[in-house]
Amino acid sequence: MKAKVFLQATRPGFLSASIVCVLLGLAAGWYHTRQFDLLGAAGILVASVLMHAGADMMNDHDDSRNGADEANHAYISPFSGGSRMIQRGILTAAEVRRVALGLLAAGMVLLGLLALRAGPLLLLLAGIGLFTAIFCTGRPLCLASRGLGELIVGINFGPVLVAAGYYVQAHRFPVDALLASLPMMFLVMAILLVNELPDYAGDRAAGKRTLVVRLGREQASYGYIALMAASYLSIIAAVAEGELPTLALVALATTPLACKAAATVHRFADRPAEMSPASVQTIVNHLLTGLLLSVATFSAGASLPLLPLIAGGALAILVAWRTYAALDGMRRAFLVRSTPAPPSPPTIPPARQRW
Repeated sequence: MKAKVFLQATRPGFLSASIVCVLLGLAAGWYHTRQFDLLGAAGILVASVLMHAGADMMNDHDDSRNGADEANHAYISPFSGGSRMIQRGILTAAEVRRVALGLLAAGMVLLGLLALRAGPLLLLLAGIGLFTAIFCTGRPLCLASRGLGELIVGINFGPVLVAAGYYVQAHRFPVDALLASLPMMFLVMAILLVNELPDYAGDRAAGKRTLVVRLGREQASYGYIALMAASYLSIIAAVAEGELPTLALVALATTPLACKAAATVHRFADRPAEMSPASVQTIVNHLLTGLLLSVATFSAGASLPLLPLIAGGALAILVAWRTYAALDGMRRAFLVRSTPAPPSPPTIPPARQRW
């Protein structure tokens, strides 16, 4: 039972973000070198999930300590406001911190073992991940409160994770390959931004000056649109520079979903309940775009690219559709539970009968 609680505290719905970013790095490493290290691929995927889960739990602990989650009374979806395990009294802040540090330690040990196999650059990438996991919302740096949280998370899920996946395959990482990581960086920043919008009042009250708090909801909605546009422009740029294959342009097929989410965010930035579908759309857009980029990049390195592209693309769409259904079901159920019941009509006493 306790294990299930701790799993929920890691916010497993978000863990796909790290998996997809590593998959793109693995695919890019295969595409450029035609060598594939299955053991290294499995190891870096597990390590990234451990580090991601530990970072999310550290964020919950730190936001409880600085009062951001306690001050947030208006969060309207399972995707903002943290896991709420501490606020609901299910776990103590100390328990969350101990498990977070344990997950981070396990991830670092695994990354250290992988570094013996792949090379020392992996230790640098691991160090960046550990530093930001501890100090993004933690004292004394509290980088997220300085308006740097979105960029830091974007760098971790873009250049750092994509580079880690690439490096365990190729045992090298050319600087030019960073261009292939930019789509993931911008899309992850968009996820963070859209889920900070409902936290605006709580973060502001607690002095957690995120980018949304600094810009305000309306200006932040324009920032979200800019991040979505940048993600697709960076795909085109990576293909033009040869860092991603031409087949990677298939990921542009997710543009309509991005446009729908952007329109929702812009229209309802100050109305969290109405904006909540955009949270699901943004998460699924990141997932599907990343999977299509990974499938297309891996397929381009095969002797018969069309077959794996079709099969992998169909699987990516299925995974994204099932994920959308699950997350949107969670969102709808949450809104139903959080909507107050309408007041009962007044009871009118029956009229006295006259004999």
